[in-house]
Formats: sequence, C-alpha cells, structure tokens
Amino acid sequence: MREKAFTLAEVLITLGIIGIVAAMTLPAIIADYRQKETVSRLKKTYSILNQAVLLAQKDFDLYQYWQTPSEIGKDKHYETYWKPYLKNIKICTTALSCNYSSTTPWVYRNGTPIEVGIAGSTVLRQGIYLADGTFILIGEDNHWTSPTTGQENHFQYIWVDTNGYKPPNMMGKDFFRLIIASNTNKVLADGISSTEENINANCSKDSNGSYCAAKIIRDGWEIKKDYPW
Repeated sequence: MREKAFTLAEVLITLGIIGIVAAMTLPAIIADYRQKETVSRLKKTYSILNQAVLLAQKDFDLYQYWQTPSEIGKDKHYETYWKPYLKNIKICTTALSCNYSSTTPWVYRNGTPIEVGIAGSTVLRQGIYLADGTFILIGEDNHWTSPTTGQENHFQYIWVDTNGYKPPNMMGKDFFRLIIASNTNKVLADGISSTEENINANCSKDSNGSYCAAKIIRDGWEIKKDYPW
C-alpha cells in the first residue's frame, strides 16, 4: 500500500506562502524589538544619570551651585561631578575614539544635520560609553533668564545615543536630548514640562524631534502608535 505524500509542487507552494507571511510580519517584529530595546536603554540611562546626580549633590551641594565647564573646564567638571558616580564607563575624547565616523554624526527627524560635535579639545562636551554600548554626551553649560522671576539659570544638554555609533543616528530614533538645569537640579527629558500639543509638535517626522524623549516618558515609557517611528 502506497503512503500519501506531498508533491514537490505542494511543498514549494507551502514554502512560498510561509515566505510571504514571514516577509509581511518580520519587519513589524524587528521594529517592535528595536522600539522596546530603545526605550529600555533610554530608561536605564535616565536612571543612571539621575542616580549619579543625586550622589554628586550629596557631596557637592545642589547642581545649581556646581562650577560649570566654562568656569573650570570640561575635564575638571566631568572628573569632579560625574566620573566618580558613573560605573563601568569608557571615556572618549574624539569622534574616532568614540567610534563615530564624523564629529557631527547625528541628524534631526527632518534630516537636518545636528550641529552637536562629539567631545574634543575644541568643545566643552564629554563623551562616554556605558557598558551596554549606550553613548552619552554631556554638554557645555548654557544660560537663560526666567521671564517670570528674572532669575538667571544655567543648564546642560545631555544627549543619549542608545545604540552608540550604529545607525540611524537620528533624533527620536536612537538619539535623544535630556537636560539638567539649576532650577530643577535633576536630569529630565527636554520639554517634559511642556504641553502635550507642544511635545507632539516637537516629536514628529517633520520636526527636529528634540522632545521625543519627553513623549516616550509622558506615554508611560512606551512608544505608542502615534509615535513617529
């Protein structure tokens, strides 16, 4: 008695169907994985930075009283207030030592180059790698005067590249902007105190994407369907 078996044509048709289904679903699975990994690394870095600031403030008073990179130089500023409180890091001082092919490797969501140079002798920024490959760029000091109180405040941008030198190096995809300021004394997502409308306006495909970290946090540390991934 002969046993029934699949013909070669049936096997090929089945494999073809499986291939089509895989081709349709695999990109979504990969995108979902990358989104979750991005959020996980951003959240971890957010926690690490705030823990470092908390410990440093116990030794050196509040951030608002710290000497700025402009006052004491970026190296001494970093060595004093950041390095002792960050574990398992790699310090890099040039684009090459940071594994980037350009001193300004990042772009905004709209494709415009971001004029943020990686740490070096000519800029007051410090680049470091965490053990998981996340790159952090601690910026130079800036100042602004409150329009309501007239008080002068100083702040530093902190940029986070969740997968380091690897592409896409785009704001809101793997590159995010945080901020530490003398009126808050902690690391926050840039724009976190803005309205939902303003955050969405600064985290869209046609924007610079500078408030995308704030959008992720406002959405409960998730990348939701309306996120411009």
